[in-house]
Amino acid sequence: MTNKMIKASKLVICALLLFLYASPSLFAFDMGLSPAKVEETLLPGTEKTVVYAVTNCSSTSNLRIQVLVYDWKVSTRGGLMTPKPGTYEYSASSWVEASPSEFVIKPRQTQLVRATYKVPTTAKPGDYLTSLLFRQRIIVPPVKERSMGQLVPQGLMGSLTYINVPPAEKKPSLESMRYVAPDGRNPARIEIAIKNDGNTHVRPKGNLQVKDSAGQTVYMKDLNDLSVVLRDSIGIRDFPIDAPLPPGKYEAIVNTDLDVSLGRVERGRLSFDYVQPKTIATTKSKEEEPASKAQGAAPKPGQKTTQGKVVAPQKPAPANQPSPKTEKAKAPAQPADKASKEKTPTQSKPADKAPPTVPAAKPSADKGKQPD
Repeated sequence: MTNKMIKASKLVICALLLFLYASPSLFAFDMGLSPAKVEETLLPGTEKTVVYAVTNCSSTSNLRIQVLVYDWKVSTRGGLMTPKPGTYEYSASSWVEASPSEFVIKPRQTQLVRATYKVPTTAKPGDYLTSLLFRQRIIVPPVKERSMGQLVPQGLMGSLTYINVPPAEKKPSLESMRYVAPDGRNPARIEIAIKNDGNTHVRPKGNLQVKDSAGQTVYMKDLNDLSVVLRDSIGIRDFPIDAPLPPGKYEAIVNTDLDVSLGRVERGRLSFDYVQPKTIATTKSKEEEPASKAQGAAPKPGQKTTQGKVVAPQKPAPANQPSPKTEKAKAPAQPADKASKEKTPTQSKPADKAPPTVPAAKPSADKGKQPD
């Protein structure tokens, strides 16, 4: 590869990083890093030096870079975790020495960092993990000639490292399947559990088929990246069913290629009943408010109305003169025995009971960034 091609590739990497990590803050993420992942097979008592290229993609500001060494691992759900160095059971953070550990890069320049991995003579077979994290800080030029520049913290970029001490042994298996019903916010999904009893990592991939009660395939989906499953661990991965299904009985079939190097596919089957999720209740509109709130209660005598008028109290009628309402309501008297016969007690009907509510399925927690 010629020098022109190398420079062109660096510019492309910088442009992509600026696009991916640009934020509304004052400064963009202006660092490029290569390689992003290192996998080496080393015997006990041997060592290997890896060269990292750190590029300042900015055209105006200097970058101050600090090199940090951290452990890394993957959670059960496939999220990337970076615990403190030496805390992971299979840590290789004590095996690495990086130089230089801190430096300044001028605009459009590249700094090489050499990391030497030394495997102890007592190392047992299997994978050991570490990572180099490059912390970027931008040096803002001084406003005046005699004033000092400002150091602004910007971001962090890392390169993951696998050190495998041979012989490697892969033992993945498809442990279980589970159907998770939709909850109104998240679609239905099939969860699978992949167990890795080997001493090295596996990268599974697979596809999902959903068949109706007549045996017809109504949904298919490929998942080529199910995230790495590390040694001596269990990984739970999701197959979301994005398309809506009519209510009914279905069968889910998962074909899992547990690792490309093994060439072995395991199949799992699961029957489930699909029920349409309940719609989530929304806030009441103004039209649904009670009429008493919308129209307001009738004003009392002496109370001031919204129009500024005072309601006058009603004058009582004279004692010897019956009110027209009372006379109109009068009816001819009836004999007591006849009135008692006509009167029949009215029985009030009990109120209908509200139908029992069905609790919605709890949404499961979902995932972080997936490592390669």
